[in-house]
Amino acid sequence: MDLVGKIAVITGGTKGIGLAVAKDLIQNGASRVIISGRDIWEGGKALKILTDMIDNKDGNQKAIYVPTDVTSEEELRELFDYTATNMGGLDILVNSAAILNESSMWRRMVDTNVVKFYLIKIFV
Repeated sequence: MDLVGKIAVITGGTKGIGLAVAKDLIQNGASRVIISGRDIWEGGKALKILTDMIDNKDGNQKAIYVPTDVTSEEELRELFDYTATNMGGLDILVNSAAILNESSMWRRMVDTNVVKFYLIKIFV
């Protein structure tokens, strides 16, 4: 799969499936891989992993971390505004942000796992 020149955004890209997808996109030549997540510490660790994978002799690849809580309409807007303004848009969108918790966290789980898809669709 040749992804040279492609711009990707991965929500929940700081660990788990999202980070695995980000690694695959880097390995397949995506030019810009933007990962997002709530935890800045995890974001920094993931960014280092991705940056270390890049063989950037020609400067064509870059990994970027944008702190984002997908349950926040404002933060989602900022993520996609950043992508549109600085990257000219996007070619690949991976919605990987999710949480699994006790029933007391049900509302947050619904916001993260369901509502975010609606909000992301609006901003893309």
